[in-house]
Amino acid sequence: MRVPSSDEGTRLRFWQERVWEEFVAEHPECRLDYSQLVDVFAECPTYGARILKSKHHDRIESWLRGRPKTVEEIESDHMVSDDKLGPTPVPFGFGNKKWRELKAQMQDGDRLREFKSPPETWARMAGRQGIALVRGGKVVDSIVTLLN
Repeated sequence: MRVPSSDEGTRLRFWQERVWEEFVAEHPECRLDYSQLVDVFAECPTYGARILKSKHHDRIESWLRGRPKTVEEIESDHMVSDDKLGPTPVPFGFGNKKWRELKAQMQDGDRLREFKSPPETWARMAGRQGIALVRGGKVVDSIVTLLN
């Protein structure tokens, strides 16, 4: 299942709305508007579905933290060891393909920055953190390294 992006409208599909209404009826603390739902499903860890849009990137820009880091620093911070990956640690583990795709987009002057959504998003089970590719002060792409 995927949530339509803002390019496709401002609502879920009919059947999705019905299922969501049933879920919220049982869990009223999880009530979210459409844009919040899009944010929750912006990066689907199961199917790798991505909804990349300027609004999403604008939100990530407000979550940037710390100084820019080099590729080497980011990779060092995110090394993963797993027998299924082989004997040598791999940056971002099973997410290495996405990491390589992000790195491939880099141009002179680009910066890598870490981001983390605010505490209230984590309380709503919509928290995320990751790495953003920043060009000219604007996020042009990102990968999520943790979500709840």
